[in-house]
Amino acid sequence: MIEAVLSDAGQKQLDSSNNGVKSWMQDLRDLAYDLEDVLDAFATQAQIYELMMIKEDVHGRVLKNNDPNFASSPNNNMVQSIVVSGSKAVEHLSFMFNSGQDLTAKIEEINQQLKEILSQTKGLGLSVHVMQQQVIPPRAEREWKSWQESTSLLCEPFVYGREGDRKETISRLLNDENSMTGNNYVVIPIVGIGGIGKTTLAQLIYNDEEVEVFSLKAWVYVSQVFDAKRITTSIINSITGESNTFCDLDQAQVQLKKVLTGRRFLIVLDDIWSEKYSDWDRLRTPLRAGAKGSRVVATTRSQKVARIMNPQLNSMILLEGLSDDDVGV
Repeated sequence: MIEAVLSDAGQKQLDSSNNGVKSWMQDLRDLAYDLEDVLDAFATQAQIYELMMIKEDVHGRVLKNNDPNFASSPNNNMVQSIVVSGSKAVEHLSFMFNSGQDLTAKIEEINQQLKEILSQTKGLGLSVHVMQQQVIPPRAEREWKSWQESTSLLCEPFVYGREGDRKETISRLLNDENSMTGNNYVVIPIVGIGGIGKTTLAQLIYNDEEVEVFSLKAWVYVSQVFDAKRITTSIINSITGESNTFCDLDQAQVQLKKVLTGRRFLIVLDDIWSEKYSDWDRLRTPLRAGAKGSRVVATTRSQKVARIMNPQLNSMILLEGLSDDDVGV
């Protein structure tokens, strides 16, 4: 129902100067931000719980929280870092709540606000009807999604507290490490909770003079919807500066293979959510055509995603929360 209304609202917003529809869309965007904050808090707690209940030692043996070696597990420090960095999300969330209001009440409040927003559709002349996905106006869909899309450009002139992470990532990009699977490229996952700075670090790397050794570079925002054809097309367009379109995934992948063949590339895939191995397996096929030393930098909140893309031990760049000293407080 919401998707159907959004389609009509997006079309009306683009085709007219209807301020009421624009205001309605903004209210829905604001509510989406509130919901994302709640989900971030859940994700943080889930990561902490998972790491505290079961960890692995340096030999890959599973340790439980009553094991004498548990405290010395390499992941133990990571738990502490997630607690610290997650405090930002929790702190922000606390401002959303009134005294005595719990998370359940906040979710109920969001649900009620959503009902109120949907109740305004008739007064704005918005149609609610069942539609096939292909008839959603592409322009309206792009307008709705563009507000959260990342780019390769740095938003801030100075970035504090990430110099160590920058150097570590650059080192992995430029060293002679090759994939154990025999591929000419290596995936470097940047992992951390929402808002901790994964995209900012990727932007720093992408714009660093040291990565000019890569003859081809591409930046692609992935998001929750993993569409292999769209991602493949975006890689091609980012490299060539063109606006290609393809009828199907096969056409796109054949063209990407031609573009990458024999060239050393750096591709950034920002904000990956899909935890399906089949999604990554389908996307990566043309990447094998690149020259040795090619790299894929992937940002994600999920360690499962990171392990799917690169199962090698210690392959992840795990971002920790910034201290007061890091930000100059």
